[in-house]
Amino acid sequence: MGAEFNVAASKGWTTMKALLEKARVPALMILAAAAPLGAWLGVPLKQAGTKTVTFIGAFELVIWPALVLVLATRLIQDGPAGVFRALRRAPAAGWWLLALAAWSGLAWPRIAAGGGQNASFLAVAKELVQMAEYGLVAFVVTAELIREDERARRSLLAVLGAAFGLALAVGAVQYFSLSGRTAFQVGSVFGGHDGDGAFLPNSNALGAFLAIMVPFAATLALGRSGCCCWWNAVWGLLAAGGALLVLSGGGLLGVVCGALAGAAVLGRRRLALAFLALIAVLAIGQALPRRNLSTAVTSVSPVRVNPRNGEKVLAVRYLRYASELTVLAKGLSGKNWPELFFGLGPGGYAREKIYRPVLDDRFVEAAGQTDAPENFDVLANEPNSFDLWLGQAAQLGILGLAGFLWLFAWWAGAALRSWKRTTAEDPMRPLAAAAFAAVVGAAAAGAFGSPWIQGVGPLLGMAVAMAFVPLGRRKTEDGAAEVKVIHV
Repeated sequence: MGAEFNVAASKGWTTMKALLEKARVPALMILAAAAPLGAWLGVPLKQAGTKTVTFIGAFELVIWPALVLVLATRLIQDGPAGVFRALRRAPAAGWWLLALAAWSGLAWPRIAAGGGQNASFLAVAKELVQMAEYGLVAFVVTAELIREDERARRSLLAVLGAAFGLALAVGAVQYFSLSGRTAFQVGSVFGGHDGDGAFLPNSNALGAFLAIMVPFAATLALGRSGCCCWWNAVWGLLAAGGALLVLSGGGLLGVVCGALAGAAVLGRRRLALAFLALIAVLAIGQALPRRNLSTAVTSVSPVRVNPRNGEKVLAVRYLRYASELTVLAKGLSGKNWPELFFGLGPGGYAREKIYRPVLDDRFVEAAGQTDAPENFDVLANEPNSFDLWLGQAAQLGILGLAGFLWLFAWWAGAALRSWKRTTAEDPMRPLAAAAFAAVVGAAAAGAFGSPWIQGVGPLLGMAVAMAFVPLGRRKTEDGAAEVKVIHV
């Protein structure tokens, strides 16, 4: 009886392993499609008794079941030690940011004397989940689903390229629409949601996406040599198409810096080619109906003209910069030193209001509407005008800013180490340079926008994970590839 039970149990484990293995590549492809479409596809949830809508995007609906799949596979194959190894893949900076967000959002405001109004638990929880997804889980799940399977990596690239193409198609329709759509409304499938849950695309959110994907695609097109030309052509066309939709200053800065950084890794000839291609694409964009280059520069100009009366006013993004700097300045002056180190906390809108400028009737039709934080940008026709670096410094303090710098440095370093540890003949080697380009592009765009948003944030961890997998391949002295199994 015992022997029969053991045989049945063994067959059950074998069947479960087979099922989990079969689900690996499909799960990876679904994840690749959900990541860039996460701000567009999802489920809006209205909070009872309020006008606030919490939008659960497609990525949020997919990533946690995928994590369960990954950890279950590790547990069956390697036991608890395998689960630990899988979680250990995540960058330490991500764990640091998650812990700091929990401390700044939940613990510190409740134990500090005179700490002010606490943020709602729901708002803090939302920020914590987002921090975990973008800084930790996206990387772990992607790396675990790919493993050393080139077929899985190619499948991920194919789906990601298709989603990129879909986003460009939607953006092109908006760009050339004759319905009077203004430049900031050209956001493709990237943006936010109003109080009724309706999707509101905007160019700042699209620019954050393009700051990642255009350098990524351009570097793939430049780096794949000695193969069929269709690969280079497809990714080159995607990169050019994306560059022609950049209408935000942050997106423009990210595209230029990221593309040049990726090309520099590939070599001087590719760098020169990328430089000339950027000049050509930017010139073409300036000749298009929306005067792309001028529009992008104007979007980050400190002065804006009020369309109602022609009055020149300070742009909202610079009002936001002033409020964020005020938080840090009060900490430096010693008046409120905890905010210098811990910030206002994630979701701390109730505390942030005391630093945020109030928009008057030059911007909005009705007084008092800016008390709702989601109205601050939208009513001034500058949605998603928040930035990454100063914004995180105000939200999580200088410790949070250091954590984000650490995370981006880790991503960039992992990509460059992958480049050095793979051979020139490896057909997937350009992925390392492409991942590096994406990280640089996102970091540069963070000066005038934020890649830490739905539809954009997960792409960084996923891109680096695609390049991180080949770290087990090292070069021998004669340049040949030595395959070495490394458990990480």
